Amino acid sequence: MWYIAFGEMHGVRSTVYPSCMYGRMRIKTLLMMWAALGLLATSAGAVDLESLDRSIRKEPVYVSGEPRYCLLAFGAEADVHVWLVLDGNVLYVDRNGNGDLTEPGERFEPTRVYRNLPDWPDMKLKRLFFLPNPTKKKPPVDEPFFSCVPESRVLIVEHFVPADDNHNKLAEHYRKCPHRVDVATTQCEQDSLLAFATRPENAPILHFDGPRQLRLRSSSVPLRRGETCMLSVDFLTPGLGASLRTPLCEGTVAAHPVAEIEYPPCRPGDEPIRLQVELPGRG
Repeated sequence: MWYIAFGEMHGVRSTVYPSCMYGRMRIKTLLMMWAALGLLATSAGAVDLESLDRSIRKEPVYVSGEPRYCLLAFGAEADVHVWLVLDGNVLYVDRNGNGDLTEPGERFEPTRVYRNLPDWPDMKLKRLFFLPNPTKKKPPVDEPFFSCVPESRVLIVEHFVPADDNHNKLAEHYRKCPHRVDVATTQCEQDSLLAFATRPENAPILHFDGPRQLRLRSSSVPLRRGETCMLSVDFLTPGLGASLRTPLCEGTVAAHPVAEIEYPPCRPGDEPIRLQVELPGRG
């Protein structure tokens, strides 16, 4: 995420700009000024994810009766496919990408199960799969977690179950998107909060190594005199049914986007007030 804070302490003052600018501003465009291509080097063009085969060659006998499916696609052309299937308290991972989830080493118990945490009353249950399990013997540092993806190192899958009687904004968000997938490679880390599907043919597809884009978290940002407001931009890879987020820590990508901001004119018929601001902050 890139961000910049606006407010009286950040140069947006009535003595600098007309008071009519303290209303709602519209972000028209984002002009990308790349010092280096960085992660965009692999983002040549979009792939038709709808056309990918979402069938599974061989599945185990599921015990929960309610398996949930998610497909990970790797490569610029999304030609390497890895299935994730959450079966209650068990996660199946097609580590070699051959479509057979019954092979040895592809069934995982949760690393931790959290229930009714005192400091998280909104959540009834959280399952965490941290693979390879850090509590066990670690594989050699150069051994990939997915044998079909040489750069892969860590897979994290989380399943959130909100408390039944809680209907606040956070709990409703986790009901809508109860799963989180995070994959770390030797190059970067990407994650997504999403909902797995009840059938393979409807499974969401997360496209690792896919084309990345900047996206505003909100197209309209309130500006009020003497207050600070945050303009936030995410670095996302569109998928099918979900997007991947790339955390923009310092050193991840040598790039700074520029936001073109348009304020409404003070008087009808006047030209809008336009401002270009570089977004230097990352988080």
